[in-house]
Amino acid sequence: MPIISSQPLPRHLGDSNFTVYTRYFSAFPPEFPINFRTIGPRNETSINEYGDYGAHILDAARLQGGDFKTTPDGKTVLIPQPSLDPNDPLNWTHAKKHIMLFVISVVAFMPDFGSSIGIVTLLPQWQKPRNTIQHNLVGNLFCLGAGGLFTVWLSAYFGRLPILFLFTSMALGTSAWCAAATSFESYMAARILNGFFSIVAQAGGLMFVQDVFFFHEHPRKINIWSGAIIVSPYLGPLIAAFIINKMPWPNAFWVNTGLTALFHPIQPRSVLHLIRPPCMFCFAPIIGSLLGALLGHWLHDILARIYTRRHHGTFEPEARLIIIYLASPIMVISILILGFALEHIWHYMVIAVFTAGQVISIMIATVAMNAYLLDAYPEGSGEVGAWIVVGRTLGGFMATYIEIDWVQRNGLVKAFGAQTGITAAAGLIVLFLGVYGKRIRMRQGRMMFAM
Repeated sequence: MPIISSQPLPRHLGDSNFTVYTRYFSAFPPEFPINFRTIGPRNETSINEYGDYGAHILDAARLQGGDFKTTPDGKTVLIPQPSLDPNDPLNWTHAKKHIMLFVISVVAFMPDFGSSIGIVTLLPQWQKPRNTIQHNLVGNLFCLGAGGLFTVWLSAYFGRLPILFLFTSMALGTSAWCAAATSFESYMAARILNGFFSIVAQAGGLMFVQDVFFFHEHPRKINIWSGAIIVSPYLGPLIAAFIINKMPWPNAFWVNTGLTALFHPIQPRSVLHLIRPPCMFCFAPIIGSLLGALLGHWLHDILARIYTRRHHGTFEPEARLIIIYLASPIMVISILILGFALEHIWHYMVIAVFTAGQVISIMIATVAMNAYLLDAYPEGSGEVGAWIVVGRTLGGFMATYIEIDWVQRNGLVKAFGAQTGITAAAGLIVLFLGVYGKRIRMRQGRMMFAM
């Protein structure tokens, strides 16, 4: 039996005062109870299957007789229902919403872009052991995760925009500090602090998507935001390599500083070797990111429509995971073959193809997992986003810290083989969520916050 029930309001831009009250509408018969809950400055209404706060009724035909706002074609119910307030982010114009999404995506692009720039500029400048130099990258990655948690905590209290402005300003200053540093110690301090502050739009991106876009729009918007994040660590070294080939290394960080400001609310010989035609596989992950974003733009919506049609107009969060079942095998196979290709120096096109395949599958799986968690826990969009960042950066931190010694000790095949097993195990966790995720959500209940 369908029911319309409340979705807790994602904490608003600068709004920390929330009042909640419930009222029932008599326009519906008793056997079809309708529960609207008004939270804060707007109606935050969602349409759910009885007892499951994550399963939404999207088909307007199933809710005949209700005065619901729908998409222009009248087929899809808008979730959440927008208020009459023109300042409600759900009522913003198409242009304003997408300008916001563009800015958030560019700011989310900067952390990994800046981190990866440092990889290329490290060894030529500082005459220190490789592991010592690696400490600044490890510190930067660790603080990306820590900064994500503080982003959400502070945004919950002070609002989205003030924290976005403050953290981006600090990221701008610390990026300039990286470029101006005259000692390794100063450079390392700047890199660590830059990681902490630059993460703001990666950690908080899901909050903005949840606040501004309707439920059925989430996958495509997350696809754009995630695409910027995933392509950034591949573009960083490529651009930095061209820069330091002709200019001093600080210029790479001045470019990073300029990009941050614009969107405010290896030795030179080895670099030349990297960009020769036989090694053009440097572009493979970038192409993979773009192809993943392009495929995801359509695949997520196609699967959602098929699932909704087969389930009588109802959509459950676990449906987002279906596409990961397809992406995970591609990811596993790509990592395994890359280990052999790099160890035995196979043709560069083999490395390029399977690098692109890995990135395509990462892109698709990342969007699906973000969408799943946002659908399952809309009241915790910030918290969910922060813990995603923590998990991702923790993995990067661990890999960066142990990868060099691991490969030197055991070889590429064994190192990549172990990573293949870890990836396959993660796929089994997703399969477990697909089967038991709904039961876990039902038993767990909604997230509760003190503020």
